[in-house]
Amino acid sequence: MGEPWLRVEDGSWVASPQSQGVYNLSLKQLMVPNSKQWNVEKINTLFSEIDARTILAVPLLPMVEEGTLIWKEESNGIYLVRSGYRKLMKERHSNDRTRVGEAWGALWKVQAPPKTKHLLWRICKECLPTRTRLSNRYVQCPIDCPLCLSEPEYEAKQMAGQMATLLWCIWRNRNNNVWNNNKISAQQVGMQATHMWNAWTMAQGIIDEQQTKAAADCKPSSGAVAAATVWLFKVQC
Repeated sequence: MGEPWLRVEDGSWVASPQSQGVYNLSLKQLMVPNSKQWNVEKINTLFSEIDARTILAVPLLPMVEEGTLIWKEESNGIYLVRSGYRKLMKERHSNDRTRVGEAWGALWKVQAPPKTKHLLWRICKECLPTRTRLSNRYVQCPIDCPLCLSEPEYEAKQMAGQMATLLWCIWRNRNNNVWNNNKISAQQVGMQATHMWNAWTMAQGIIDEQQTKAAADCKPSSGAVAAATVWLFKVQC
């Protein structure tokens, strides 16, 4: 039972879990002794209805004396590298689409105004029309930030990073209140998020030291972050 031998499209393995004794059985032990016939009663006893039906659908040909390994992706049963690669890519694409579909489904179920969810979707898909992105698409426009006019406009992924930092600080403050009975104000949480983001970008080299002052003008001010934090606190509490 430890080999993929069933004739089904969505997988050739016997479904798990099974009773312990099943895993050590050979196919010969599922047949009537000295005969090329399935032991129907034994199979129906050992396996689920679906597995039993699948096993009994496998033909037992009298002229076949020995089993052999085949590659079922090819009609002649012979494995080809290109066939293996094609199957691997197909399965990978299928799994990726399933995971991505689940992620988008979770986003659209968020209880928030549709326009805000649409903005998050555009950030994740990297299609927010920042000036830098428009310029990369050969649109004639300035690339400097419309707020500070001294640095290229932030990419959308940095907006997502800032929001993630703010949410993490809110969550940490919540946990400190639950476990340590120690809670700080929304303004302080906003300041923490600002300092944490600035320290992380500096440590990662995202912002060059010579550009720090100019780039800081583009970032949300601590007051703006604090205001956003206050609003989030009012929504949650």
